[in-house]
Amino acid sequence: MSFASGAKVKLKVTVESASGLRRPDSSLFGGGKGDPYVKCQIVGRPYSNFKTEVHRKTSEPAWNHMESLQVCAGDDVEFLVFDCDQNGKDELFGRCTITYDQYFSSGFNSSLILVSDAQKQPKEKAMLTVSLEAQPIPATPNTNSTRCFVRMVSAGSLSSQKAPYAICQVPSKPKTRFITKVKSNTYDPTWDEEAEIVGYEAGDDLKFTVMDHRDSGGPEVLGQLLVASQEFHPDGHEGELVLSGVKLGGLSTIMVAIDVVVPVQPKKVEVDPGAHVTPADRWPVPFVLRSLETGRVHQLLAFTKVGRSKTHLDPQIDLVIDGPASADVSRLHAVVKVWQLPDSTQWNLRIYPLHSQGLYGAGSGHGPGGGHSGGGTSVQSVKASPSIIDRLNSGTITRSEYFRQHCVEQHIGSEIAPGSIIRFGIHEMWMVDRYALFQRCQLAAVAMGATKSLVSEDPTEVRHLVVPNAAAHHALQGCRKWFDLMRVVLEWLGEPDEPPCVESIEVQDELRNPISRHVALTLEEQDSYDVMKILSDVRIGTTIRLKLCSDPRLLAPVLQHLDDHRAKMDKIFLGREDIPD
Repeated sequence: MSFASGAKVKLKVTVESASGLRRPDSSLFGGGKGDPYVKCQIVGRPYSNFKTEVHRKTSEPAWNHMESLQVCAGDDVEFLVFDCDQNGKDELFGRCTITYDQYFSSGFNSSLILVSDAQKQPKEKAMLTVSLEAQPIPATPNTNSTRCFVRMVSAGSLSSQKAPYAICQVPSKPKTRFITKVKSNTYDPTWDEEAEIVGYEAGDDLKFTVMDHRDSGGPEVLGQLLVASQEFHPDGHEGELVLSGVKLGGLSTIMVAIDVVVPVQPKKVEVDPGAHVTPADRWPVPFVLRSLETGRVHQLLAFTKVGRSKTHLDPQIDLVIDGPASADVSRLHAVVKVWQLPDSTQWNLRIYPLHSQGLYGAGSGHGPGGGHSGGGTSVQSVKASPSIIDRLNSGTITRSEYFRQHCVEQHIGSEIAPGSIIRFGIHEMWMVDRYALFQRCQLAAVAMGATKSLVSEDPTEVRHLVVPNAAAHHALQGCRKWFDLMRVVLEWLGEPDEPPCVESIEVQDELRNPISRHVALTLEEQDSYDVMKILSDVRIGTTIRLKLCSDPRLLAPVLQHLDDHRAKMDKIFLGREDIPD
């Protein structure tokens, strides 16, 4: 099936005036003045109409009445001029019709001769002046959303033949309504009209209703049907449907065709950022892989292969995993690429699984074997969500299930960083860590950096704590406030009496390279500071650098806070002494 959206046209209609109107009921007496008004409607769609005001006792009314109608391509417009009778039925002066071709291209502004139903001949003196201006409503479908097109073809065995028409819409979305023309005097109307259900969304149902138009008393429902979304989405539907709610238990049907257009999502082109790193790039880089099981350390190269085959790998430069727990590691399992960014102080690290075709990443490495189907390669970031870590610690998910959620991307690999834990197979866990290629030069650089910092700050206001062991690390991780963290650091430095008045904290790695820096210049800022931002970078071997502050604007509130805290603790202590033995 293929559909085209029905063209919608906003039609601006102005009923200006009429002339030569003669009352039908007094035509034998030479004509008289009536109470004329005009009814404008779309031919075949009498439910879409409007009326002008009634002008009393005149044969030359001037209404200048303007309204807008929404019409479909091919719709003609009919004007009926009536004489209002307050005590009986309104009588028709005459009618005229303007075709779609007459008004669509360049509009219409002219006088028309009114035709009487009785005479079926033009009444030369009865004229109606109108103007029509068509403004096509541009179809601006969202190509990124699902679209639905409906064709209402016909109905059969209806319970009324007067003026049946059909309606389709999404329930609770009145703006999606699509209505056919009225077909008169038939139990088996054929409409064959189609339109797009504008505003349709995936999952919406469609309701079809067949109505019988009545000039008075409102339309009558001849039957209706709700078509569930799963019956036509996304493959469409075409066929005859049985209506419910039919009078006298009859079997009425409606023939419809529904077509759903689901947009084709463009395939995301994934580019390997490490495609330029090839097996020929075998120089050392300042990173190592450290086994969490044995503590073994392996120096990484710009291109490092990982596997258990001593034949296909060079044990001097590649990581050969051949321990008792490495049975599910492939002969050639993965590759690690490391390269320097344009900023010479920054590095990029990625790990790639070995494809079944023997390719690493974007085809820069080759070898037999293929990735092992049992475990594969996955990465756990040190910044994993706390909820996942809690589930892992509580046993809600196993470690294998956890790592399975962090599988390495097949074609572009996955980014890793110092602190990332890599699982090769199921049991081999290795951590990425920094490593100084030239230890003396690195130490000299650290010393030079420290010397430069002393030029701009007082060394007596700086404290350094190298986290020495698990006990210190545990104590630090238990802090939840800036103030508490400062007191713990000073206690581990052997300075418990030093006021914890600190304006900045810097966390440094094992080589004294800055990891993060945190500043809080008021007691209020320190009290509300999220210390987890600091503690997430702290581990055994890192350095916490404190910058003490002697500014009275911060020192005075800190000392007052200490006094208040000491008074509170004294009160608690005295309260315990009053407790009887």
